[in-house]
Parts: sequence; C-alpha cells; structure tokens
Amino acid sequence: MRALRRSALCGTEPFEIEARLRGKDGFFRWFLFRYNPLVELGCAKRWYVSATEIESRKQEEERVRKENVRLEERTRLAQELHDTLLQSFLSAAMQLSVAADGLPAESPVKRQLDRVLEIISQGAREGRNTIQGLRSSDPQKLDLVQALSRVPQEIGVPPSIASRVTVSGRQQPVQPPVWQEIYRIGREALLNAFRHSQGYECGM
Repeated sequence: MRALRRSALCGTEPFEIEARLRGKDGFFRWFLFRYNPLVELGCAKRWYVSATEIESRKQEEERVRKENVRLEERTRLAQELHDTLLQSFLSAAMQLSVAADGLPAESPVKRQLDRVLEIISQGAREGRNTIQGLRSSDPQKLDLVQALSRVPQEIGVPPSIASRVTVSGRQQPVQPPVWQEIYRIGREALLNAFRHSQGYECGM
C-alpha cells in the first residue's frame, strides 16, 4: 500500500487506496482513501485526502466470496454424484431388471428382485432430489415450507396419508447453506416418520 502511494504521489492523477488500520480499541477496520491533487503548472502542489470506513462493505464482499465458493463446491459435488453414484444405481437397476424378467412370475427370487428394484428406484429418486438441491443457487426460489410440503409426494407417500407443514411465528429468509441443512434435517425426519409409522411402508 505504501509503495503504491509513493508511486502515485509522483504523478498528478487522483487515485484510491484500500487499507486496514488498527484503531485505539485494537480492532482493524477497512478504509478507502481518496487522493485528489491540486495541480499547478503541471505539478501536484498539494494533495487532499479523505478516508471513508468500508468495513461493512468488505465484510459483505467476503460473505459473497465465501458463498460463491460454497456454491461452486455444491455444483462440483452434484456433478460427481450424478456421474458416479446415480449412474451406478441406474446401471444396477437395468441389470437386475433383465435378470428379473428372465424368471417365472411365481418365482420367489423374482419377487425379491422386484423388491430390490423398488428400493433402488427409491434411492435414485432421492439422489436426484439431492442433486437438484445441491445445484440450486437462487435464494429467492428456496422456500422451506414449499420444499418440505413436497417431500411426501417425492418419496411416494400414498394420498390416503395426510401430512402438512405449518409455520409457528414469522417465517424468516435464510442463506442457501443454512436452508440446505434445515431441509435435509426436515426431510430425513419426515422420511423416518413415514417409514416407521404403521400407516405407511416405504420398503426400506
């Protein structure tokens, strides 16, 4: 910062510098320094400097940077899940389907294979939902109530079993990483409730 200032002070053009300074309280804060010259006969006779604290702006920039890093990581994970785990599920399902089709309808092995195919299909659907959630990056589109309300339909809960999501108090917007964690916890809780209730058997 000092080297940049020394170099710029040798010229006659206004310039800006961002720097962190430590105050009397011992905390560092970001400031924006603006330098404007008083030019006479082609030379800078005097410099006028103003300093504006930009700590909140820097914190917001850092938050956005970290959020972009998280979004990039979620996108990478979603791509890896799609290219590896989900494709393996689909490949296994195709081979099991071929094996099941070659068995007599009354064969107990066929019934077992059909059951395994149902489990794989359920896992594939859940995997696609997870991938879609990882790829979602627009906070304006993320509504927890709507997302959790769709869970019964996504996991194939029979229409005869009623479920609803209610909000106590005032709903607040949350950042995408927090939304994802809350959604996963809520979805897992709903899935376990449907699995282990006497009114619904999800086959896992």
